[in-house]
Amino acid sequence: MSYTLQAFIAKTGVFPSPTPHDLHQVRLPQDMVLIPLDTDQRLKLDIEFCPLTDGGATELPAPLIILASKLSQNGHIAYIEAEIFGGTGIQASQQFSHGKAITTITIEINAINVALKSLGVSQTNTSEEFDAIGLGIHRDTDQWIKGHS
Repeated sequence: MSYTLQAFIAKTGVFPSPTPHDLHQVRLPQDMVLIPLDTDQRLKLDIEFCPLTDGGATELPAPLIILASKLSQNGHIAYIEAEIFGGTGIQASQQFSHGKAITTITIEINAINVALKSLGVSQTNTSEEFDAIGLGIHRDTDQWIKGHS
């Protein structure tokens, strides 16, 4: 079974309103908001699919940096990626605030939880941060748009 996620995430109220390019926002538990970068948005904005986990990049491509800068004008956000296939996979994240990167890129099995902790997400008694806010609900980024329209 496979899983992919490519998105930005922040506390409610941090992303600008309206969002640039009419990006879709999905409300999550613990007062979090996810902006999934589905296939249509990626094509429209010339953003490649999971450049860190799939493409092997060690830096975010310019279109993602520009978008992160716009989305983080009001505060702390994280760009997150995950690719899992057959039980093994990798995650990546980078954090931004007030238009600038505030961390280097993290590429490791737990990169999303690290970013979520910095955004204030708490573990529950039975799950890590990733599961506590429901990031496992959909197996593919495009499903976040279709499942929450």
